[in-house]
Amino acid sequence: METLNLSAIARVTVGVVVSAISALLSVSMVHDAVANECLTFATPENTVGKQVAQNFEAVVASTGLCAKVLDLPPEQSERMFRAGELDGELTRVMDYSDYEQRGMIRLATPSIEGQALLVSFDPTLKSVPELDGRLLGMLRGIEWQREMARDHGNRVYLPNYSVMVEMLSLGRIDAMLIDNITFKRLGGVLASPSRVIIGYRNVYIWMQPRHSDIAPIISDALAKFQSTGKSLLDPAD
Repeated sequence: METLNLSAIARVTVGVVVSAISALLSVSMVHDAVANECLTFATPENTVGKQVAQNFEAVVASTGLCAKVLDLPPEQSERMFRAGELDGELTRVMDYSDYEQRGMIRLATPSIEGQALLVSFDPTLKSVPELDGRLLGMLRGIEWQREMARDHGNRVYLPNYSVMVEMLSLGRIDAMLIDNITFKRLGGVLASPSRVIIGYRNVYIWMQPRHSDIAPIISDALAKFQSTGKSLLDPAD
């Protein structure tokens, strides 16, 4: 009859316990290392209100992590994110193929649910193709606008919405693309022009591959925040 080797069993048991503790410590160390340094995110300036940054920073803080959100021109934000100088971006469309090819991580929970608007002083204008050669203003570095105007040749890329609104008011462009969030934030500045919804575009948070351990934590915290009926667009507490 075989006898149990108690010493061998003890060694195996200790080994399993040590491995489990090591794994837990590893996760904890990653969390602590990130928590000791603020993650740096960016959101395109002049497109969403300051409350988006403030609410997101609070959502991240609820996980024990730290985040700081910068307002940057879209092209600068994209360039810095590609170069690894930013930990993430708050408001990019879901199917941003360049980021996918680079292995960037898209969080499962949308950061903002939005509408794509075509704005002009022509109440009969209902779509980009109907511009028929007229000049369309677009914000430089915004992917969804490039998508929606890809077949329209006469377009001009502008640095911010303030310039775009001024050019529309002066008749230097015939129409412009803008999201409903920014349209609402601009208030009376764009009260007179005609606007039509030409699409629905959710935007997402993208993060660097090096943050694969904490991206789900932030996504879950954002989903929990939204499950209470709140939005990043709400006035910050």
